[in-house]
Formats: sequence, C-alpha cells, structure tokens
Amino acid sequence: MILKDAVDRVLSDQKRSLSWLANEMNRTVDGLRLALVNGSIKYNDLVRLVEVLDVPVAILFPKRLNEETSNGTSFSETAIAYKLQMEVLKENIDILKNTIKDKEKIIELLSKH
Repeated sequence: MILKDAVDRVLSDQKRSLSWLANEMNRTVDGLRLALVNGSIKYNDLVRLVEVLDVPVAILFPKRLNEETSNGTSFSETAIAYKLQMEVLKENIDILKNTIKDKEKIIELLSKH
C-alpha cells in the first residue's frame, strides 16, 4: 500500500485521478489499484507510470521509516508492516466485492435476453 499512497499523493498534487492514470497506461482502474496496493506492479508498468506522471521513480519509494535493530527489524517496523498488510487485505476484499457485483450485473443483463 506504500506504493499506492505515494501514487495517490502525486496524483493529488497534479489534481488528477487514478482513473485518468489507468486510462493513460491502458490499464483498468481496478487492475492498476490492485497492482499498486499489492506492490505487484510490473516493471514495464512502473516505467510507464513514472513517464505518465513525469516524476522520478525515487519519489514512489520512501526511505526507511525506522532504524534497524540488531536482528534487522524494529518493533515499530513490524507493527507498521502488519498494519499495512491489513490495509492491503481490506482493500483487496473491497475490490473483490466490487468485482462480484459487476459480474452479478452482467449475469442479470445476460439472463434478460
């Protein structure tokens, strides 16, 4: 979700929407949102994203939030990672619910004919 937040900030600064970005990238809004939320965006899409937004790629990847402890991960980082993961899962659930609603509408329309 960190990547999606960064993209949202850039879009907000540019007074543009995620649907505009998806259109410019020839992607669906839900597909782009899911890739950003999961951090699973493809390299070519990331390249296109920074080209369309006209920003350096570094702006999308914030520096580490906390210093590492001796085992490599601080408690704060672990808590933040957990919260971020929960947010990603909640967003994925919302996306899937919307997809199901869309499919149900399609089925309803097709069954009328």
